[in-house]
Amino acid sequence: MSLLFLALGVLLTALLYRLRSRWPARVLGLCWLVTFWLLGNGVLTGWIVDFTQRSPAPRPIAWQPGSVIIVLGMGMQKLPHEGGIEPQSLAYSRILRAVQLYDRCAQATTGCRILLSGGDPAGLGKTEAELYGSLLEEAGVPASAVLHETASRNTWENARYTARLLATKPHGPLVLVTSGLHMRRSLLYFAHFGLQPAPARSDYTAPFSSWLPNSYNLLIGDLATVEWLGIARYHWYNWLGKNEPPVNSEPAPDASSMRERPVTLPTAR
Repeated sequence: MSLLFLALGVLLTALLYRLRSRWPARVLGLCWLVTFWLLGNGVLTGWIVDFTQRSPAPRPIAWQPGSVIIVLGMGMQKLPHEGGIEPQSLAYSRILRAVQLYDRCAQATTGCRILLSGGDPAGLGKTEAELYGSLLEEAGVPASAVLHETASRNTWENARYTARLLATKPHGPLVLVTSGLHMRRSLLYFAHFGLQPAPARSDYTAPFSSWLPNSYNLLIGDLATVEWLGIARYHWYNWLGKNEPPVNSEPAPDASSMRERPVTLPTAR
């Protein structure tokens, strides 16, 4: 998306030169170049990703009987050399976060469960929920404590099918695990289907400061932009009447007691 943005600027600038509007072309070209440079060196990207992930200060979760930890899928990939299927690299932080939260819940109360939401949109022959579930079991989570939602292909369907599954099962408070960049849009979609889980992000994304643009900063800027496009599309579809009618929200738990501390990892060496 960043490269398309740059290409569009080059084309518009060239078009203005072609039309002999040289002064506007120079101004436009300079503005486009500066914007691209600020995205690539982390200054503008840092503001975008921080605003996307911004949320109230996290607090410990007050676990209650029947709590359900909802984990959203983050894709899978075939291994070209070893064979088999693995989660996408960014999915592992969600799986780790789910294990951490389940252990804390099991120590505090009874009936804790993890609900894995994710189908097989890539047609790899196994669903995200099944694959992630096997990794949770390897990490010590009992299979009896794991619920599988295997029909969803995107975030909207994660929310829709999770709501349908939970409607058939008694449960306590809900906790939603997904990436920091993905959390704002996910909560919006889940609220549309009547669910108000407490957010427990699995990671926080930040750019690398650099004098010169680098591809990582452009990548996370693109990821944040995709989230805002998804939010804008949601409101646009609501206005057009294309979305399903919203569901009345279930009573939300006390937000002050359902926030969770972020994961703190050691400094990389």
